[in-house]
Amino acid sequence: MSRGSSGIPAAPAARLRSRRAPLLALLIGLLAGQAAARPLADAEASQLPLDRLLEIEVYSASDYARRISGAPASASIVTADEIRAHGYRNLADILRSLPGLHLAYDRNYSYLASRGFGTVGDWNSRVLFMLDGHRVNENVYDGAYIGNDFILDVELIDRVEYVAGPAAAMLYGNNAFFGAVNVITKSGKQLAGGELALGVGGGATRDARLSYGRRLDNGLDVLLSASGLDSDGRDLAMPEYGGTAHDLDHERARRLFARVGGGGLKLQMAHAERRKGIPNASYAQLFDDARSRTDEAQSSLDLSYDHALGDESAVSGRLYYGHYAYNGDYAYADAAAPTGSAVYRDSAHGRWWGLDLKYVGARVAGHKLLVGLDYQRDLRRDQRSIHLGQAVRLDDRRDGSQWGVYFHDEIALGERLTLDVGARHDRPWIGGSELNPRLGLIWRWRADTTLKALYGSAFRPPDVFELYYSGDELYQPNPGLGPERIKTHELVLERGLGGGGRLKATLFRNHIRDLIDYVPRGGADARLGTPDDSFSLANTGKARSAGLELGIEQALRGDGHLRASYTGQRARADDGHTPENSPRHLVKLNWRQPLHAGLRAGLEIQHVGARRSYAGTRVGGATLANLTLGGLRPSRDSELSLTVFNLFDRRHADPAADFHAPLDRIRQDGREWHLRLLLRF
Repeated sequence: MSRGSSGIPAAPAARLRSRRAPLLALLIGLLAGQAAARPLADAEASQLPLDRLLEIEVYSASDYARRISGAPASASIVTADEIRAHGYRNLADILRSLPGLHLAYDRNYSYLASRGFGTVGDWNSRVLFMLDGHRVNENVYDGAYIGNDFILDVELIDRVEYVAGPAAAMLYGNNAFFGAVNVITKSGKQLAGGELALGVGGGATRDARLSYGRRLDNGLDVLLSASGLDSDGRDLAMPEYGGTAHDLDHERARRLFARVGGGGLKLQMAHAERRKGIPNASYAQLFDDARSRTDEAQSSLDLSYDHALGDESAVSGRLYYGHYAYNGDYAYADAAAPTGSAVYRDSAHGRWWGLDLKYVGARVAGHKLLVGLDYQRDLRRDQRSIHLGQAVRLDDRRDGSQWGVYFHDEIALGERLTLDVGARHDRPWIGGSELNPRLGLIWRWRADTTLKALYGSAFRPPDVFELYYSGDELYQPNPGLGPERIKTHELVLERGLGGGGRLKATLFRNHIRDLIDYVPRGGADARLGTPDDSFSLANTGKARSAGLELGIEQALRGDGHLRASYTGQRARADDGHTPENSPRHLVKLNWRQPLHAGLRAGLEIQHVGARRSYAGTRVGGATLANLTLGGLRPSRDSELSLTVFNLFDRRHADPAADFHAPLDRIRQDGREWHLRLLLRF
């Protein structure tokens, strides 16, 4: 038993033929493409002149606030206003709306893919996820959980920053392989009181949140929140098994969040736990068995301090602690058991603490220097597997440490030309030494036009699961695994269109080597295809991708706003085949508009092109529409909103992972709805 393979499979498969996107997708694509940033977090953003739009600050690209037009990366932002306007339920919904990103959901976890790469089953270990700049990827699978299992309730998000490519890896290190996602929380001052949110939705879903926030008279900012979700799910027909999974799509999630801060000092705590049924009989389990489920919990404690030194200089420090626990129960036929079946339990436990120190200063004319150090001590990185009532199959216990140092210099070569130079040196927990540079040349051609030429590299060391997991004779460990590596080149054009409009175009190319994936091993008879064969993970080969992202956003009359994006991409493994879960075309359109008497509407259209499954089969593309109507006020301090997902009830599916066999695709929900009531006090 394993939690899934990672890497990009190179299994033989028919080459997918290039297909045109639907007419709607093409029309939107001609209009736009990669919406690089949301202007601001309030309705006034749509009325900002161009010079204000270009001053919007993004943090994640440079680890200090910087104009998005001058940041040495391709960055995207989604604000709280947009989250509310489109009724997003979790972080996965938010990320699905961004250019160059798409997701796959296997009825248990959501997997993020970027610019043509994203293996179903890699647990998002190739993207770094942060909460207010603090890493939330756990330390066993290096995974991050972005659905209802994300550590923060979506209604506490002030904005989400996404930096494409390995640019953020220089600042944040491991896992920022394809990019970094930084989730910024709201302040207590923004809430300015209490909130009670109640929701109901399809599949007998119920959710609730109680939050309180305020800036106190002594300057302390306080935010407290508790939230939960319960869903019965639906019975799911699965012809591949010749039956229906009954009462197995259920989900239960709980979250707690607390923060207090003032005078540059901030203490923050977050906790999330979830139980999810497994309806698709992954890992060759017994089908329609109610014992199959996963339980996970994650906690973080973060103490940070920021101190300004004057002259645009500052120092900051962060001390953090994290905990992660996972249990997966999988039911299998077992002739030796009294009932004819037994439960196989996979477990993982991680504990870690770390320290970050940073200095940013502009004391030398024409330079803005950033220097940083980070250290993480992994106290536990444990894996355990057992057939309940029998002997332990795996009991692997690990610890270790890792550290990195980095510098970055923003050099003004003139009034319009800036050179960004940076490098990071890492000592990963597996040993060895890694040095990765980042270069950016940024030319402000005109007041409304910026050109960027960017280069960056990153690495991802194998996690303890990839190195040491061995659940049975079929899967063998490989302690000799090495890191994966990527190099990225980008050309970016950003141009203001006037009237609050903005256009962006990005050309990108990725070169990846030493990918980690499962490979078959011959048994004692040195022949494949016999019972003594096994599989182990190995650094299998190379892959590459190239593409174009286009985007536009435009302020509309009456505080409305439109953003649209088109991504055309082509990815290839070293055997010439398209990697699994890699569409050629992505199209996104987001429109929001205030209506009469305080009502507002939000429309979202998304197209994901055809993708290949692990089995080489074609999973057809789909164009989906979501509609939100909000702003209805039953009373002065209450607000009602309704979101309908998959408005036209389109049938669609996501590619399955190899551990879902015999399934090659996971069918997704048809029309869904979510009704939400917000009470302020």
